[in-house]
Amino acid sequence: MGTFKIEGVTHWSIPVNNLKESEDFYGGLLGLKPIGRLTNNVMSCFNVGDHNILLCEREKPQDKSIVEDRVHHSFTVSPEGFTQACKTLTGPRAISPGVSFTFTTLAETVSKSVIRPGRRECQNRPMRRL
Repeated sequence: MGTFKIEGVTHWSIPVNNLKESEDFYGGLLGLKPIGRLTNNVMSCFNVGDHNILLCEREKPQDKSIVEDRVHHSFTVSPEGFTQACKTLTGPRAISPGVSFTFTTLAETVSKSVIRPGRRECQNRPMRRL
């Protein structure tokens, strides 16, 4: 048991190399609701469902050849959205190296699509229900 009670999550932060490109990706391509930039102009907030995501521009950009295997972002989508995410994110506007995205559909069969940057591939795999 903790020493105090957490009441909720204010936001999740994601470090990015280029704030403008990331705003275009998360807002334009993924369709997250933009809340706006913070006054320091190096952070931008988006909302999806009950979650706020804060994009934080790195002081020194990370080398794009570095891929952190355990770092990923997972979003729940409809079965149709699942198919479209696979097509979109492996196509010409594919995501940049560094992060993998997982899209999960909660239909009769729970499955996920893992999109790994640089490889331009989409793997559909069945998952166990939680």
